[in-house]
Amino acid sequence: ARKDHYFEALEHYRPQRVINAGKGSRALTREDIEHAVAMTRQRSRCRDRDAALLLVLFATAAKPLEIARLEVRDYLTDDGSVREESLMRADVAINGKERPLFFASAKVVAAVDAYLEERVRRGQGTKTWTKYRGLDPDTRLFLTGNGHAMPIKVRAIGSRKHHLCGVILGIYRKAFARAGLKGVSALCARRTAAIRLIESGCDVDQIGAVLGLKERNSVRHLIQNDHQSLQSLKAVVRELV
Repeated sequence: ARKDHYFEALEHYRPQRVINAGKGSRALTREDIEHAVAMTRQRSRCRDRDAALLLVLFATAAKPLEIARLEVRDYLTDDGSVREESLMRADVAINGKERPLFFASAKVVAAVDAYLEERVRRGQGTKTWTKYRGLDPDTRLFLTGNGHAMPIKVRAIGSRKHHLCGVILGIYRKAFARAGLKGVSALCARRTAAIRLIESGCDVDQIGAVLGLKERNSVRHLIQNDHQSLQSLKAVVRELV
C-alpha cells in the first residue's frame, strides 16, 4: 500500500554515505551483472526491454529516473545510427546539468537494438518514415509493456519537488531479486561504475563527468591524477559491462 513511499526513499538513498552499509552498497562483479541479465532474459515478461535496462544501468551509471526520461533521440541519430557519444540532457539529469552519456558498449547496443526492433514490430511509438528506424524520436527510449511512457510522479515536499518513477524502480528490484542479489538496488550500479573507472585510472573530473557527481572529495582519495582525453574515456566506459 505504501510502495510509492518506499520507491521514493530508495531513489534518494545514498548507500556510499552510510558507514558499514553492508552488501547493499557493494559493487557488483561482471559475473553478477551477467547472471542478472541471463535471469531476466529467462523470466521477465518483457525480456528484451528489461535486459537492455539492466545493461544501460551499469554501462551509463545513470540513475533509474534519468533512464526513464531518456528518449529515442538520445540513443539514435535521424539516420538510425547509435549515438556512441550522446548527452544526458539537462531536463533528463536529476541535478539539471548536462553531462556526457556514452552508448559505446557493443553488448549494450545489441541489447537496446533488440528491444527497439521489438518496439517496431509491435508498433510502439512508431512513425511511417525511415528516420530513427521508424521510431518517433520524442518518445521515451524505454516504454511500459503496453507501449506507454513510464509514469513519473511529482511530489512537493516543502519548497522542493521530488520526481519518482516507481515502474522502473520495480523493474530493477525484480531483476535483482530474480538473480538472488539480496540487498542490491539500482543505486549500486553507480558504485560499480565508479570503482571500474577508478581501477582504469580515471581522475575525479572524469568520474564526475560520467556520474554527475557534485562532491569531488568523496572520490578524490580513490583515484589517480593522470588526465585522459574524452576519446580514451569513451574507451573505458565501453568496458563497464
